[in-house]
Amino acid sequence: MTRGQALRSYTLDAAYGAFEEKKKGSIKPGKLADFVVFSKDLMTIPDAEILSTEVVLTILGVKSFTRKITRLLQNRYIIHDPALAGS
Repeated sequence: MTRGQALRSYTLDAAYGAFEEKKKGSIKPGKLADFVVFSKDLMTIPDAEILSTEVVLTILGVKSFTRKITRLLQNRYIIHDPALAGS
């Protein structure tokens, strides 16, 4: 399984499996949000660096993502979410 496949299996696919893909599973305005931001880009770093990566931000219990929060995260952190491409 690739890193992209692993990420999707824990996010979009998990939400789909729970019949909740309309309200969670990706970072989009109007969706629920519980997620973490890491100190390194887990999608591109060498395998040996994954275990040394730290959590720098945890967001829990956000009832609805606003466009302002989405833009802030896009500008500050690398977000791998195809739903954000072009937004």
